[in-house]
Amino acid sequence: MSNPHPLEKMLSRIRQEIWERLETGKFVYERDMPNLERFLNLARNTGDPAIIAEYQLLLAVIEADLGNFDAALGHYEIIIALLMPHNDYWRIGSMLNNVGDIYRCQGRYAIARTTLEEALRYLQMSGQERGINITLSNLGLVTLALGDDLEALQWFTQSIEMAHSNSREYKIPLIESYTGIADLFLRLHDFDKASAYLRLAREWAENSEIPILQTEIYLLYARFAQIRPRLVDATPEQYYALAKSYAEKGDKRYYYARVLLAEAEYFQSLGLAAQAADSASEALTLFEQFKLTEFAAVARRILNQVQVVAG
Repeated sequence: MSNPHPLEKMLSRIRQEIWERLETGKFVYERDMPNLERFLNLARNTGDPAIIAEYQLLLAVIEADLGNFDAALGHYEIIIALLMPHNDYWRIGSMLNNVGDIYRCQGRYAIARTTLEEALRYLQMSGQERGINITLSNLGLVTLALGDDLEALQWFTQSIEMAHSNSREYKIPLIESYTGIADLFLRLHDFDKASAYLRLAREWAENSEIPILQTEIYLLYARFAQIRPRLVDATPEQYYALAKSYAEKGDKRYYYARVLLAEAEYFQSLGLAAQAADSASEALTLFEQFKLTEFAAVARRILNQVQVVAG
């Protein structure tokens, strides 16, 4: 067995600190990014593909959080190329899972589904259960977006069962699965079940310090408040404000843009042209920056429609 590189212990500690900042919304791009680039150069000097891949992964996650999806996909391409010669099935599967999730965020649901199914195969080939429930949850989100409600429910249920059977398993997919099932039942107008699952998601999320989870939950609560206001304890405006505040806290610009777009659609439905225009204009700027043309088109349509009404 080869001896570890002298820098490995230090780089491992720093990497863990950066992950904690990212997950809790304490990573400040302008302050921390130059240091991360410096540590990536140190990682490259080790010549160890696993260490280099870990730092490339940090860059990929940060770029995705900022909505720079093409840059993130470029980092993942490098990581997978580093890992493939070593048959590191678990890490390859994990990276493909992240790639599939980016495709989902871009609205490219068909290729997202194919990529996530490939990720699941690699994870299962690794012989480890760790991380599988993340991919199961993501498959649920993608199939839900494709309108395959029954299949989505099956993926979410598998993810929840796996999370509960293993206390060490990551809880983010558990919360995402509860939120996804709540979304499914809300679409089906089964409001009691939707409320119950959304409450479960909220309870689990409150025990975490991960802003993205609360963003998703309060975005769904805003929709719920529009359909069944008596079943929730705040107005849509209040829930949108909460969702935006959590997205800002975690510097999750893509999710912030999504909240803005939903908020614009809500204001438009009420005939509040000025408010709808403000939200749609800000969302349009971000989606154009992210090169998400379909989402940008929706924001532009709303903006054009409310401007015509205002004119």
